[in-house]
Amino acid sequence: MRLLFLLCAGTILCSAQWTIQHPVPTSNMILDAQAMNKQSVIAVGLNSTIVRTTNGGVTWGAGRTKLAGIYYTVQMLDSLTGWMTGSTLSYAAYMHKTTDGGVTWDTIGLRKTAVLGDLFFVDKMTGFAGGGFSSSSLLVSTTDGGVNWNPVPISFTMPVSRIFFRDVNYGWIGAQDGKMLRTTDGGKNWTPLTTGTTSAIDRLYFADTLRGYFVAQQKLYKTVNSGATWLPVTVPNFASVSDLFFVDSIKGWIFGSGTYKTYNGGKTWITVAASGSVNLAAMVDTSNGWGMGGSALFATTTNGGGSWSEKGTKLSVSDMKDVQFFDADTGWAVTGNEFFKTTNSGATWTKKSSFGSFTVYEMRFVDSQNGWVVGNAQGGTNGVLRTTNGGSTWTGSATGSMRVHYCVSLTSATHGWVGADSGAVYASTDGGATWKQNKINTTRAVTEIWMTGPLKGVAMDDKGGIYVTSDGGVQWSNTVVPGVSSSSSLWMIDANNGWATFNNFTAMKTTDGGNSWTGKAIGIENLADIMFVNPTVGYAANTNKKMYGTKDGGTTWTQIESPGTIAALYFTSPTDGYAVGSGALIAKTTNGGGLLSVMPSAGSQPPSDFLLQQNFPNPFNPSTTIRFRVPSDGMVNVTVFDAVGRTVSQPVNGPMSAGSYDLQFNAAHLPSGVYLCRLQTAATTEVRRMLLLK
Repeated sequence: MRLLFLLCAGTILCSAQWTIQHPVPTSNMILDAQAMNKQSVIAVGLNSTIVRTTNGGVTWGAGRTKLAGIYYTVQMLDSLTGWMTGSTLSYAAYMHKTTDGGVTWDTIGLRKTAVLGDLFFVDKMTGFAGGGFSSSSLLVSTTDGGVNWNPVPISFTMPVSRIFFRDVNYGWIGAQDGKMLRTTDGGKNWTPLTTGTTSAIDRLYFADTLRGYFVAQQKLYKTVNSGATWLPVTVPNFASVSDLFFVDSIKGWIFGSGTYKTYNGGKTWITVAASGSVNLAAMVDTSNGWGMGGSALFATTTNGGGSWSEKGTKLSVSDMKDVQFFDADTGWAVTGNEFFKTTNSGATWTKKSSFGSFTVYEMRFVDSQNGWVVGNAQGGTNGVLRTTNGGSTWTGSATGSMRVHYCVSLTSATHGWVGADSGAVYASTDGGATWKQNKINTTRAVTEIWMTGPLKGVAMDDKGGIYVTSDGGVQWSNTVVPGVSSSSSLWMIDANNGWATFNNFTAMKTTDGGNSWTGKAIGIENLADIMFVNPTVGYAANTNKKMYGTKDGGTTWTQIESPGTIAALYFTSPTDGYAVGSGALIAKTTNGGGLLSVMPSAGSQPPSDFLLQQNFPNPFNPSTTIRFRVPSDGMVNVTVFDAVGRTVSQPVNGPMSAGSYDLQFNAAHLPSGVYLCRLQTAATTEVRRMLLLK
């Protein structure tokens, strides 16, 4: 029986909208990698991660697929053609194929609820992919280069975890419960093997049809009779093994809590590195290779793993907590106890300070030099730290309380307010030299505070209570906000307009400085942060790796691309913004995460005619502007096709108001050639020819 599949022809419809600024090349966990040579490696992993370099790690690029998810395994058949397995967060099984060295990937869906954990191509035409879900297994094969995939019957009751073929006939598959099967006829028939373990087969390799190795539960096993029997291999220092690399049946390396090599098939081992540097290796030969994980994010070796040279940038491994920019160039980011600064829009970040045992909860700068952070002083009274030199040095400021300080708001370099446990609010008018304690009528922690001026402000507690002041925080009155639970974020656009978010899918809006609130369930769960650039354009992020944007003042919210698990957002303009979060992530967008890739032309008035202008520049490399106008409200579609009619991008497909628009089209992921841009409405269609020259 032929397995039904879906092929998404062409390249991605939603190109990457974020650039990872830290750590480089990625903040996400890498699950697999393959090195093509000493200069080129491609790695895949969590959160739709595909990173690649062709110059030894000097610069990195991101691969793109149509579907987000987890990518488990990658295999390059040559410098251009490769395959990758993955699954969406809803456990739909997919494979992805590249023909341009990993820049873009076509997607093949298997119409199965499964996690595809591994694949193995014997040659460009013959390949296998396997996985499963819960207590079921899945194995499929192709003999026509992936055009068609056919189910392969196997006796596993648990998902396939590893696949290895020595040639088109001899192959082995391992399962998550330690079971193993062998075929000698290309998968037509399978023989059960006894492995001696009930743990998942994590790595699998055969040097020939007789001698092979596998890793399970960080232990190494070996066979000399095609898998009929397996014996555990003793490694030095009882090292934990996470990866292996063999060039033949007797010469190989193991990686994990240390790096060791053997020249006699594992009988004895030579210590290359006694402590762990990497836990995933992609070796090119016996000397050169790439390593990931462990104490090195991405690294190269030229001496067989004896030493590693780290590539990319990794200033911290801690989660980022907050981010703020003073202008388009100068910004700051903090982890729980580290402080970072940029003066070039995030092109480079510098670690400026470490706060020791002080745990940061929030940061605010009032200008390029003066800023405060608040948090947990771990039993001390200096719950506020202040800088007057842009973050180079910090001094403690004692509010007189050992409470945890959660939030801070500044109206000048000297005037600040801090929210703390048990409804406490502290105010200072002399830069933190002295403090006056006031009290909100709540026993809850004050987790958000926003002073819109020296007298007026809004505060929130952690259970959704909202309070307003009109006398500089001396007195606070409770605002009734029905139907809300724990709060997550507060953002005031100006003295009157602002937004508050709650963890029950609700965002509330005020137009009178917080005295009254209206809102609705917007379908965004577990909101972590919200920010509005102006009354019209705003962004929100939740803790489930999702982001949303609005360009109609919050009436509607559109899911946009997220670079990871986000803790805080900051936008310096409607299009340019930053997101920070898990894994020391700092990411930047220049088109609102895809929300504002189409912007109204400056000073445009509703046009009287329909027009698609010639893109400019043309020819272009890699970006160009597509300008068009629509005379009436309605559905608008802008699609870019390649020369043979395949869709390569669809940046606009939805309702638009009458007006003139500029669309920024980036073709960095496309090869040189002729492309067609089509503008289509219900009434008419126009097409323009574009030329990409690289």
